Amino acid sequence: GTNSSRNIKKSKKLFEEKFIFPTLGDYTNKEKRNVSKELKQTIFRTIPYCYLCYDKFRKFSNNIHAEHIKSYSLGNSSDESNVLLSHNRCNNKKSNKSIEEFRKTNFSVNSRKKHKENIEIYLGCLKEWNNSHKLEDYKKLVRYAKKDKK
Repeated sequence: GTNSSRNIKKSKKLFEEKFIFPTLGDYTNKEKRNVSKELKQTIFRTIPYCYLCYDKFRKFSNNIHAEHIKSYSLGNSSDESNVLLSHNRCNNKKSNKSIEEFRKTNFSVNSRKKHKENIEIYLGCLKEWNNSHKLEDYKKLVRYAKKDKK
């Protein structure tokens, strides 16, 4: 029954043992989607630029998002090899699009043109980050930035 908190806890434990764990596995060990504030600050200290539009962040704030280069919703990780920082607006516009799809949008094209002068410094920062944290898509990001610089 559910007439006491002790019974509720027993029922929950039994439900997990007999149904949840055999069916879904241990949900308590699921990788977290959210990126820690500490990791965001570490990235910010090395790359103070939005990787989607190349605009420089003025200061570390809540408007800076840890953006998954390859979408989390498509099964990709939240570790430092798949995360860079972006503005809230860039993150929202990208949503779960691939970087290739997002770069084709008018919003992305216009934003990148507007901040073209930051690309060289951004590339230096990106290289420094990759030297210690190995981004999965480092070569692709460099190729895109160099193309945008032209």
